Amino acid sequence: MIHELKTAPVYFNRSWSGEKLFEVRRNDRHFQKGDGIILMEWDGEKYTGSQILGSITYVLSGFDAIDGQYVVFGFRISKKRVVEV
Repeated sequence: MIHELKTAPVYFNRSWSGEKLFEVRRNDRHFQKGDGIILMEWDGEKYTGSQILGSITYVLSGFDAIDGQYVVFGFRISKKRVVEV
């Protein structure tokens, strides 16, 4: 499965630089290790065209400090690209 995810610029830029290689998300998509992700930068009004493609390497769920509706997942970047929007 491939998950397309809107990402605010402040978080997107940290992932783009390689500083932040995890996401905290509502688990309404049932994220699994090995799933693909496309992080798409969303400026609050539109997509900017910047995208990060990667794959989920680890999923943390069911931990006492995390509400059962959320997960934290780690990911590996496979490609960064800018597409025309």
